Amino acid sequence: KKAGKTWDDVVEEGATITDIDEVSIAKFIADSHEKGRMPETMGLSTFQILEKLKLTEGTKLKRAAIILFGKDPMRFYPNIQVKIGRFGKDGSDLRFHEVVEGNLVQMLHEVQVQLNYKFLTRPVAFEGFQRVEKDQYPIEALREMLLNALVHRTYMGATIQMRVFDNQLSIWNEGGLPFGLSLEDLKSDHNSRPRNPLIANACFFAGYIDTWGRGTLKIINSCKEAGLPEPEIREMNGGVEVTIFITKLTESGLVDGLV
Repeated sequence: KKAGKTWDDVVEEGATITDIDEVSIAKFIADSHEKGRMPETMGLSTFQILEKLKLTEGTKLKRAAIILFGKDPMRFYPNIQVKIGRFGKDGSDLRFHEVVEGNLVQMLHEVQVQLNYKFLTRPVAFEGFQRVEKDQYPIEALREMLLNALVHRTYMGATIQMRVFDNQLSIWNEGGLPFGLSLEDLKSDHNSRPRNPLIANACFFAGYIDTWGRGTLKIINSCKEAGLPEPEIREMNGGVEVTIFITKLTESGLVDGLV
């Protein structure tokens, strides 16, 4: 923190309104209309929209504005990317990987595109004569995992890392749990205590999150509804990792339900 401010509330001295991507602003506004949370923006300039979101201070932009809507946020924060790796039998067996760059609005979309087209398989079933492709993991769980990482990460730390294996997927972000909040607390109702409140507030207006501390519960419940094992949440390497599973490993190391 700087003089009582959270990291995202600090002015980015080198940034100007020309560093803001208007396409991302438009996408954000369009998304917000679905939930009806965003104050009216018709006729407002880009800077005035940022003012409504409390992302400005005088004539200057705050760090949160660049994270959310920057044209080239890596110019300010080099580790803003999301790394996605496809692994084989263990973490030493990297098959291929992609690095997704951009602002938060862009990455929220692009990471999901990359997962669907390159990293996840879609099990095929037949209902009558109809070929039906099903999602390997619950979409809501994946989206909440990504949003949690993007909203709660330490942006001056390491990149977000997503690891995809045959039977599990994990996402890690730097930044531990807030003081007084335990891993067990995440499995039940708990208060929202975002590390980056301005970023979280903007994501609330867009309808991406609800700011009631329900993100981890949504992950757990969506996996349960899909008949999948309970996700694993742990603190490691100065951050938090969430892992979801297709099936459980037995004591012999074999995967239940897979041949």
